[in-house]
Amino acid sequence: MGRTETQEAEPICSNCNAEQYTEIKSYQPVNKPQKGPSYAEIAKKRPKSKATILLYPKEGKPNTNVEDLLKKELQQTETTVKVKSVRRIQKGGLAITCQREEDLQKLTETLKEKETITENITTKRPGMRHPSIIIYNIPNNVPMEDIQKAIRAQTENPEDLKLRFKMRGQKRRHSPLILEAPSETFHRLKNLRRIAINWEMFHLREFHHVKRCSTCQAFTHTAKIGPVQKGYSIWGSLQWTNNTWKVHVNEPSF
Repeated sequence: MGRTETQEAEPICSNCNAEQYTEIKSYQPVNKPQKGPSYAEIAKKRPKSKATILLYPKEGKPNTNVEDLLKKELQQTETTVKVKSVRRIQKGGLAITCQREEDLQKLTETLKEKETITENITTKRPGMRHPSIIIYNIPNNVPMEDIQKAIRAQTENPEDLKLRFKMRGQKRRHSPLILEAPSETFHRLKNLRRIAINWEMFHLREFHHVKRCSTCQAFTHTAKIGPVQKGYSIWGSLQWTNNTWKVHVNEPSF
């Protein structure tokens, strides 16, 4: 009889089997596409309106010099306000921007206390301006009413657009027109790219208002109005003390 070989069973290692069949899970972060900010989030980040007040001569009194009147009527006053800038604007007006809303309120109350100022000057806060459209090479003999009719027909807007100004055209007796349009009308015109006026097509597009001085070539102002003068006082000299513009009357300006 042959010898029967007895094979010894290898011991089973429970730990080895556990390690063999252990599932390895990966916890690496998954790069998900980033979601863009919502309209509400963007709207929250919009800059707050500046603490600015606009001063104009009252209707019927176009000869009123706003700047000279303020110097005259506020000579007996000494006040402390944080003035950021003072600049001349169109129609003989003056724009005063303060550092804070509290300073603007203080200035407004001071102006209201002066009867001569309230009789000759009107004040208001700057509002939002509608975007502008430019229509190129309009013949100078085309009536404005025909242009408004063509715009109303294309946009279904019953209101006439405000004419901002005319520019000097490259063609003789032709002028580009810049008109202010509400949002819905603006986008309809912008998408048209061309508009028919008296059976003739004219190109149009969005117009960007960029101020540039023809004298110093700097932006944000024109040669007629002049640059923004920081620290400029309409009443007298200014003194910078503790982060505050202090107005001193009857002292030489620097």
